[in-house]
Parts: sequence; C-alpha cells; structure tokens
Amino acid sequence: MAIVRKEIIQMRESVAKVVSLLSRTSVKVSMSGTRAYVENDMEGKPVRVNIPALPDDASDLAIMAVRGFVDHEVAHILFTDFKTRCSIPTALEPMWNSVEDIFIERKMSQVFTGSRSNLSKVRHHLLETVFDNAYKKAVDSGMKGVELFNRILAVPALRAMAGQTEFADWMGDKWDRIDILKTRIEDARIPKKLTLTESTADCIEVARVLFSLIIDETQKEQEREEEDKPEESEGKVKSPDLPKTESKDEGEDESGDDQPSETKDDEKPEESIEIEVDAGRADEEDEEDGGKDEENDEIEVSGSSDGKSEESDEEDQGRSKPDSTATDTNTDMGFDFDLKDLDELEGIDDKVEPLSIEDALEEALSDAIDDSMSSYRPLTDQFDIYDVVENIGKQAAQVQTHEYFGENKEGAERYRKYFDDLFVNGERAFNRRIEAHLGDTSKNMAKQLERVVRSQNKSQWLGGQKKGRIHGASLFKLKTGDVRVFRTKEEHRSREAAVQIVVDFSGSMHSGDRIGTSLRSAYVMAEALDRCGIACRVVGFTSLFDLDVRGFERYLMSKKIKPGTLSFSRLEPLLLPILKDWDDKANTKLVKKRFGALAGNFPLANNADGECILRFIPSLMSRPESLKMMVVLSDGEPCARGRGMAEHLRAVTRFIEQKTDIKLLGIGIQTDSVKRFYSKHAVVNDLSELPAVVCGKIRELVA
Repeated sequence: MAIVRKEIIQMRESVAKVVSLLSRTSVKVSMSGTRAYVENDMEGKPVRVNIPALPDDASDLAIMAVRGFVDHEVAHILFTDFKTRCSIPTALEPMWNSVEDIFIERKMSQVFTGSRSNLSKVRHHLLETVFDNAYKKAVDSGMKGVELFNRILAVPALRAMAGQTEFADWMGDKWDRIDILKTRIEDARIPKKLTLTESTADCIEVARVLFSLIIDETQKEQEREEEDKPEESEGKVKSPDLPKTESKDEGEDESGDDQPSETKDDEKPEESIEIEVDAGRADEEDEEDGGKDEENDEIEVSGSSDGKSEESDEEDQGRSKPDSTATDTNTDMGFDFDLKDLDELEGIDDKVEPLSIEDALEEALSDAIDDSMSSYRPLTDQFDIYDVVENIGKQAAQVQTHEYFGENKEGAERYRKYFDDLFVNGERAFNRRIEAHLGDTSKNMAKQLERVVRSQNKSQWLGGQKKGRIHGASLFKLKTGDVRVFRTKEEHRSREAAVQIVVDFSGSMHSGDRIGTSLRSAYVMAEALDRCGIACRVVGFTSLFDLDVRGFERYLMSKKIKPGTLSFSRLEPLLLPILKDWDDKANTKLVKKRFGALAGNFPLANNADGECILRFIPSLMSRPESLKMMVVLSDGEPCARGRGMAEHLRAVTRFIEQKTDIKLLGIGIQTDSVKRFYSKHAVVNDLSELPAVVCGKIRELVA
C-alpha cells in the first residue's frame, strides 16, 4: 500500500526556499532523477541546483542524504569560483574536486553552523556503507598502493589529513596500505595546505602538486615492482632472496641498513635549489634568516650544504628523500596560482579518478530510494509550471524550447501567443461562459454559508457579575450587601477558516461540459466565501502538453535512465494554474479574466491528481486560520503518462484525512467516481445543486 510521509512533503516545499536563502541568489531548484548537481551557464555561473527526486515514502536515510546534498551544493554556489574552475585540465578535474569539496564544506560549516551536523551525519553514513564496501572489494581484489589511493582512498585520506574526524577515525587501520604515498604527501605539506585553502585557485594549486606527486609515485611504484620481479637467465630463475644492487638515485634504502647514504657535493648540480615549505611554522632560524611573515608559508632557499643537512634530518626519521630530478612533487610553491602551471598537464592521459563524495552520496541515496521504488515518484519537477494564469504562456514557451522537448522555437512562440490571447480575451469569455449562467446562485450560497457560520456560534449568559445587565433573579442578594446582581453575555464565535478550491482541468472534464460546471461552481464558492469574510484560494491542475518522444528519450538518456523505465511514476510536466490567490477578491477584473481564460479553449491534458493535491497542501497549511478546508472539484479519474496514479491518489487522501488537520471534501462533477478516493464526497450535476450540496457537507465537516 502506498504511503505518504509528511516529512517528504515539507522537504519538497522547503528545499527551494532553503537553497535560495542560503545561496543568496535566484538560482532555480529542481528535483529530478537520482543525481545532485549544479548546472552552470556558459560563463560558469550557477543557474540550477538539482536535488534527487524522492518517493513519497522515502526513508530517513534518504532524507538525510538529500540534506547533505543540499548543504554540499549550496556550498559550491557560495564558495566555488566557477570561472576559475573552467581553466582546469580534464586530467586534473577529479583531484581538484576532491580538494575543492574539503574547502567548501569547511567554509560552509564556518558560515552556517547548522550544516555541521548534517554533513557529519552524512559522512558517517557514507563511510559505513559506500566507502567500507568499496574498500573491502578493492582489497579483496589485490588492489594496493597508488592504485588503491586513486580508486578508493583519495577522498577519505585527504579529508582525514584535513582534520575531518570521521574520516581520520576510519583511516586509522588503512594508512599502512599507502604508507609510501602518505609520507610523500606529508613531505609536500599537503595536509597543512588543505586547512589553509581560501579559494578555488588555492585548491587547483594543491591539486596540481598532488596530481604530479601521484603520477611520479606511480612511475616509481612500477619501477620497484620491476626490480622485485625474479630475473631469468638461461631458463633459470634466480632466488628472490639474493641481495639486489640499488641505485642511489632511487633514494630508497630497502636493505634495512641504518647507515646514512651520503651524496658528494661535486655530484650535485652547482646551483641546486631546494624549496621547502612548512606552513604555519616559525622558529628561531626563520627570525635570523630575515624575519619572514609567520602567517604565510615560509620558503627556505638553500645551497648544497643546507640541502645536505636537510637530507640527513630526513634519514634520521627513517625516510629517504625522493630523487631531485623527478617532478617537483615534493615541492610546495605556496598558493601563487598561475594558469601557466597547468600547461604541463594538458594532453596527459593519466587520470586520477577517486570515488568522490558526490558519487558516494548518489550511491547511498539510490540504495535508500530503491527500498521505496513501489511508491509514487515523479521523474522531475524541473519543467512544472505553478503560477498565475497570466504567466503561463511565457513559461510554457520556455519549456517547449528546451532541448529535451524538441527545441521547437516556432511552436513555442505559437504556444505563448495562444495562452496570452486566452488571458487577454478572458473577461469576454467569463461573461459568456460563467457569469451568464450564475443568476442568484452566488447570493443564495452566501446566505446558506452565513447560516452555517452562525450555527457554529454559541452564546450564554453569565450571572453573579458586578457589572453588566441587571439580573432580576439575583436582586435578593442586595439585602445581604452582595452587589453581584448583574449578568453578561458571552459569545463563542466559530473558528476562523481558510478554504482552498482545487479544480481538475484534465481532458476527461470536457465530457458533458464538466469543466464549465466546475469553473462556475468554483467561482460561486469563491465569491460566497468572500462575502462571508472567509479566506479562499482557487487553483487547478493538468499536464502541460504531450511530450516530444525523441526529446524526452534524450532527457532520460542524459540522466542515465533507460527509456521506458518503470522506476518513475509521473513523466510529463505539470501545469498548476492559480486563478485566485488568498489576497485576491473574486469579483475583480483580474480574477474574472483568469477564470475566463480557463473557460475558453484552454488545452486540457492529463492529470496526476495525487501529486498535484500534495503540491497545494503547503499553501493551505501555512494559513493562520484554525479551520483549514480543501474542496476538490473533479471527475475522480487520475490519468497521466506513468504508473500508479489511482493508488497514489488514495494514499494522498488518506494522508490528508489521517495525518493533517485539513478537512478534505471531494465533489464529483456529473460523476460519482470521487467516492472511490474521498471518504467525504458529494455529487453536483448542475450548478443549481451546488449551494445545498456544498453547504450541507461543510456543515458536517465543521460540526
């Protein structure tokens, strides 16, 4: 049985507001597929944040993962320099992303302290599930060293080095598998640099040094493996226990000899310059050598004699210094980022592509969502339109020009003009198709509603008061000096109410002029509620238009979704027109034009009733009135491209009736099919029946 969770409804409504608030921009937010990503324009500026689509009964783990996605993507919007990011070579991009993620999450936690808890919970979950599983599979397959780092451990290792305790604890028993690479990373001062990055350019520079170091270590690891292989001579294999001759250039003392290896001065280049950076360290030698700024990275430039001393220090710690002729992977150039430094990486085929946080989050979220695949789940809300009628033409044209729907610019312009003309001629259509059929129905309904309201008012007289109207039965008290001979009237007025009227604009409403009866009924109720001083809103629902099949298949492919999949319930865009908002008056020219536009030749398409009704709930729930009511005018038959529409509508009505304080009423327009979906329902075949039927049901609901 389908289930709807209140937490999911609240999250769908709040995500867009939260992202917009935190990012301080008007970046659009969509919920689509299973990936979270930031979509940029040609200049690298963020224009959209996508949050994975959640089923109605998604688990707490899925909710947690989405919150982590939100914080992570908002951090990218706030702190990533997308223009600078465009300069990154393809080979460097995965490593830069690993470094950049550490930077933006650190900044996010500093600016928005509440995100710390979200990010910490997500990290724990990812380590216990995704990274644990990936690590075990890699080790079982014999993966080790640089390859293990590149594929699995890069993100956990770098985050542990940056001080993230969750990853530091997890890496505790795994460091020995990448010990040589770990030593080289530490010698290059990468851990300190990860805590000092303040921009995307800083992250690119750290990633560049780290990338070069890994490429160099990969080559050295291959050389060590070649040396370790048994040598073949005349068909005989030498014993692997025989001592091997080592090259001093390798700088590796595998024999276990504690004697320090010495390098003669005349064997070194005359002007050998060694650059050593120790971020944040200031000692007495620094002060003597020129009083360098303690807040910046210190650069020591030394000749051969100083280099010898530094080499001896490293050997005392049991580590050998890398070859000076190798790439400058042990060199830290500070944060003096220069695009020319990236030229050396152009055309490099070697890629370092570790399991990223985004990949891990996507996997965790997919696993959490897979447990609820039987539940209703829309493919995307990116192309849905939920706006006042006069704005529909412009938005519908924008959707139709999108590449996923065929990029039909000529058709889009006709579509826009068609909707605009409907609105322009709306007042005339209203007079002809709605107002001409009303008669005194609105006045009659207003009177009946007033009687319903008054019937909820209760009053009583309270005696024994010191002021008010004289109560004859209490005058005897005056003999005893008791002046409490008055009474006052106490009135208990009915609760203030807010009513949201929802109209079904599906194609089946064409039958028997059901759409005309629905619009007249909605307008009569709205005007009557206005007369009684009751807040009212009128909205409708349908789908936007039939999809361009080829364009839609391209959309599915771009999201790595197989065309024809049953993983998603609703595939086509929704159209949710607002005819009258809470602050509008029904008898104004603007509202009449909106009703008239829908009463004209408005294109009625498909209807995903359950999802649309859920989209309207937050607006009603946000009202301050104590009594909240939703009246749905429909033929009661959900129908749209997808699956599970009828069962989802039943789940939604159960959710509203059992989990919220909203009073729900389904009114069947010339059909009794609503009884299969709404426990409180009625049928209206003609407008003249509306006042008695609706007011009677309202009386039952508020009793």
